[in-house]
This record gives sequence, C-alpha cells and structure tokens, in this order.
Amino acid sequence: MATISFQKRLILVYSFFVTILVVMISSFYFLYSFSEREKQIKDDLINRGEQMASQLDTVLSTMDFVTIDLMSQWDFMPALATLSIFDRENPDNRQALVDALLTVEKSLYRYSIMRDFHRVAVYTPKGDFFSNNFIPRPASDIIKSWINDNPILKEVERRKGKILILSPYPDHWQKENKIQVFGLMRAIIGQKVSDIHGYIEVQNPYSLIEEIFTLPEDMGISVDVRTDEGMILYQSGQKWASQKGFSFATQLEYSHIKIKLNRSRKESLSSLYSFIFLYIIAVLCILILSLVFVRYFTLELTKPLEKLTRHINSIDLGTLPRPVDLKSSHNEIESLNYAFTLLQNRLNESIKREIVSHSLQVQANFDSLQAQVNPHFLFNILNVISSMGLESDTLEICEMCDHIASMLRYSTSTQQRDSSIRHEIEHVTDFLVLLKKRYEHKLTYSFHVNEAILDLKIPKIILQPLVENSVDHNFQSGRQSIHIEISGGPLKSPGGWYLEIQDDGCGIQREKLKNLKEEMKTVREQITIKKEIVELNLGGLGLVNTYIRLLLYFDKRLSFEIENRTSSGVRIRISAQGEDS
Repeated sequence: MATISFQKRLILVYSFFVTILVVMISSFYFLYSFSEREKQIKDDLINRGEQMASQLDTVLSTMDFVTIDLMSQWDFMPALATLSIFDRENPDNRQALVDALLTVEKSLYRYSIMRDFHRVAVYTPKGDFFSNNFIPRPASDIIKSWINDNPILKEVERRKGKILILSPYPDHWQKENKIQVFGLMRAIIGQKVSDIHGYIEVQNPYSLIEEIFTLPEDMGISVDVRTDEGMILYQSGQKWASQKGFSFATQLEYSHIKIKLNRSRKESLSSLYSFIFLYIIAVLCILILSLVFVRYFTLELTKPLEKLTRHINSIDLGTLPRPVDLKSSHNEIESLNYAFTLLQNRLNESIKREIVSHSLQVQANFDSLQAQVNPHFLFNILNVISSMGLESDTLEICEMCDHIASMLRYSTSTQQRDSSIRHEIEHVTDFLVLLKKRYEHKLTYSFHVNEAILDLKIPKIILQPLVENSVDHNFQSGRQSIHIEISGGPLKSPGGWYLEIQDDGCGIQREKLKNLKEEMKTVREQITIKKEIVELNLGGLGLVNTYIRLLLYFDKRLSFEIENRTSSGVRIRISAQGEDS
C-alpha cells in the first residue's frame, strides 16, 4: 500500500486546517450575527410595544380624566340627579330643571374640553342630551331608543361606574359627514348602585389610534389591539400574524387593553440573508487564495527537510552530534539538526529523573503505610495497658484506657466528616469521664438531650472543644468547682434543633466577649456574604474555629449564641433550622 509523502500530507493538513478554521469562524460569525440581529429585533419590538402602550394609556387616561373631572364638580352630580328624579309635569319643578340644564351645559362648554376631544356627550335616561360641539340636539325619542335598545349601555350599567372602552364606530350623534371615532363611557351612579342618573361618553377621532399603531408595511409587523372584552380596537398587517417570528404582548394596567405585536422572521432577516450570500462568496475567494499559498509554502518548506533526511540516514550513533549544513530561510529547520544532537543527552537526563521520581514515590508509599500503622500502634499500646490493669486488678486503669481508645477511634476516623449528635454525646462523655478522674469532686456534669434529635447530623468534635474551653478557663481562673450541663431538643420549626452547653463558672470578661462576637460576625460575613475562604487556626478546635466549622456545614441555617448567664457562668447555644425552613 503506497504511503502519502510528507509534502502531500503537509498540504492536506494545512488545507484541512485552513478550511476548518474558515468554516468555524464563518459559522460563529453567522450565529453571532443572527443572534445579535434577533436580539435587536426583539428589543425593537418590545420598545415599540411599550411606547404604543404608553401613548394609548396616556390618551385613555386623559379621556377618563374628563369623566372624573365632571363628576367631581360640586354642582354637576346634583344637576343630573335633578334631571333624572324630578317630575317634569309639575310646574313647581320647572325652575330647578332649567337650572340643572344650564349647570350641565356650563360644565361641558369649557375650552379644555372643546379643544382636546372630538366630543364629550352627557345624556340621561329621560332623553336629556348635552354635547360640547354645539350640534343640534337629537330628538328625545332617538335618545331614548339609543338608551333602551343599546347593549353597550347595558354593559356600562353592569360595570357600576367603571369605564368601558368602545371599539371604533361612526359618530352616532353626527347626522352628516360621520367620522370614525373610538370612545370611553361611564355610567353616572346615584346613591344606590341601581340608580342611573346619566351617561358620559368621550370620543376622539380614530385617526389618533392609527397614528399610534400604524407601522410601515415593509417592516412585516402585525398589530392587534383589543379591549378587555375582546373587541378589536385596532388591527393591521394580519398577513404577518400567522407567520413564525417574534412576538410581544402586553396589557395596559390602566384600561386592561391587550396589545400584541408579531414580526415575521423572514421579513426581519431578509437584509441579513443578502449580506450572508456576499460574505460566503468573499470567504470562498479567500479560501482559494489561502490554499494556493499553502501549496507554495509547503514546497519551499520540504526542500531542506529532504536534505536533512538524507543526512540523518547517513549517520550512526557515533556520528550523531555532527551537524549538517542546511541553507534555509527557516531558523527552525537549521536548529533541527542541533536539537537532534542533543537528543541523547536529554534522554540520559530523563532516565535519571525517572529513577529519582521512582525513589520519591516509594518513599511516599512507605510514609503512607507508616501513617496507617501509627493509630493501630496506639490502640495496641492502650490494649497492653488495659491488660496490665486487669492483671493488677486496677479496673480504673482499664476504664480510662477504654475511654481514651474510644476517643482516639472517634477522632482518627476519616471515613466521614460528620457524625450524629448521639455519637458526639458519647465522645464528650468519654472526655468528661477522663476529666472527672483528674478533678474528682471539683467537676460535675449532667445531660438533658431529647431523644428526638440524637440521630441528626453535625460536624465531628464540636462539643468537646467547647467543654474543654469551659473547664480550662474556669480552673485557670481560680474556680474551686464547676458544673457543666449539656441540653438539647427540637425547635418549633420543622427539622430544627438546638444544643446548649452552660456552666456555673466565672463567665467571660465583657471586653473579651465583645471582641469574640465581633470576630465571629466578621467570619460569618466572609463566608456567607463575601464567599471568601477562611483559614482555620492551628489545631482547628478553638471556639472561633468550631464556629467556622459549624458555619461551613450549616451555612445560613446556623445560629450560634454565647452569653454570660445572669447568675454566673457562660451559656453557649447552637441551633439550626431545618433544610426546608
């Protein structure tokens, strides 16, 4: 089977590398371009939708402000009540009715209302009609027909004083040249919800809605605006609505009108497709030129390599360091012969380093084996001492050896970093028994731990350093006796528990206690807030170090309190909330 020459392989490798590189860069660029373009389109759609919503909300809130402004006038509501309630056949009511008519008309004939709105109309169930446009008053029967047979007014009455947005409709109060308008209506409620004194209708030209929502056709955006009842307020570009693309929907907080925009993906990315086509042509041209350059470069590169190959074939181990005269513009090829002569020396050095590395590995394995033997050696020594105690009928020595062995077994076990509260109590009991042998009647202790928490997990060797600190601190301070009480139980919250260690000793000086709390506060901020790494002090079993180990284990669920008792001594309370709390 014929092999491919180095020159051809070099050309193929370089060609393959350049092709893959160009394809990867182009793919990344295309993906990035599409991603950025889609992000721009989405952001533009969101901005347009939010701007449309803001403009529409402003228009509707302004229209609704007119209804609220009219109803807030001190004489407007009484005037409408007069027109709605008073008997018009009674001559005694004539003056009151005339005054009411004039009051309503005066309220509507204001400059701001006549300037800013197409029409503000007020009408009553008895056929009274008022408008700010000075149009001829429609006949009473027409107004009553509009009121009695109009489902829109039924919906307005059902809303009990809340506004109703009207979808586009021809101005029904204009006899000629009716324009398309949209409106807002509100029923005027009396003292009882069932009492309807009249209606306020505010109209604006529909062209105002079109100015807000009309977009250029070539953008490929469909707009759908509907009232809370599902009535269409505005629609455009429906041919884009069913196409896959980008969408944005929102609901106005003030009027609950729903706005939905949909932009066609094809139309949105059409300009990018044209650019990509031109880009691909440019990339192909660059790729062809690069391949031509690669071929020329490999031909020039392989000439001195062929000469060097012939030289290597002509030498043996005795003549290996002899260099060959290579005239080449490539420094790397000229240094290749020199690097070959150094190969033997580097090989010898590598063999020496391997021998040293192997020796260090053997020593490390021996040290590891020795570290495993030491604990067994201690246990064997304790067993020998215990046996001697039995032979000499000194049971106290046997008991002490058993407690020491138990403590060593518990503290040197590295299979798990945590333990149960039950095992912690057993471990600190062994420790207190040993201390009791030393201090005799000067040291007493008691346990009051609820069975319900004994199987919960905590870090190993937590209680012993706290008890040890209490004993050492009090006896070094001159106390003649001390009682240590360890208690614990569940909290009210599910899964929560607490442990308390308290003594009746001399307590902690106020300044020292303050510094201790400040240090613990700093440590908690470093671990839980700043997420910094906190190093334990030598030994890792001091009061602060114990707090750090608890904090690293329970995180923010931990509560650690240390206070001087009111009577005498110190109380340390450790508690943790359940994981689901």
